[in-house]
Order: sequence, then structure tokens, then C-alpha cells
Amino acid sequence: METSYPRVLRQRDPARYQATRLRWLGNDPESFAAVFRMLVQLDLSRQLPRIVAPALLIGCTLDVVRPPEGVAAVAAQISQAQFVTVESGHFLAAQNPDGLLRLLMSFLAGWPDETVRT
Repeated sequence: METSYPRVLRQRDPARYQATRLRWLGNDPESFAAVFRMLVQLDLSRQLPRIVAPALLIGCTLDVVRPPEGVAAVAAQISQAQFVTVESGHFLAAQNPDGLLRLLMSFLAGWPDETVRT
């Protein structure tokens, strides 16, 4: 949590930090390890150029686990990617849910109607 949940965000909202911390501590250790073993071997770089749908990639300015520069590099490989940054650490949905919601609503408002199928 030291690197993924920056001190400035912990101090800004201690209750939110504690809730996130407890969620992580509540993970089943074996499942948690299995997920990380899978992730360490995962390489989607060959798949990125095949993505043709509009995509929103968000770099979090306080994220030292996955810095914005790395997210921007991924976005550059997707033809219709939009790259933006927002203040957050690694856990955007927990650390800045309002910022995430604003970004998603703005992105979805510009979603081309022809891509939505019912």
C-alpha cells in the first residue's frame, strides 16, 4: 500500500484508505498469488493494435506502479485510444471515484451512436 496508495491520498481521506486496505487484506492469499502469477506472464502487446473500438486509457498522476507514461505508451498502440490523466494512485476507482466518473461520463457522452447495439 505504500507505493499503490500515496501518502497524500491516505491523509486526504483516511476512512477511504482504511476501507481499501481492509479489502486488500481480506483477499484469499492463494487466489491473490494465482492472479499475480497469471499477470506476470501476461503480454497483450500483440493484441493492442487489433483494438478498433474507441478506448479511454487513464494515467494516474500519483501512480508509481503503472505511471502515466506507460499508459500513454499503451494508448499509442490503439488506433482510437484517448489518453487522459487524473490525480490518483494505482487504485483509481477507490482513490478518486468522482474523477473516474467524470472521465467515464465524458468519454461515453462522445461514444458514436453506431457502435451501440441493442
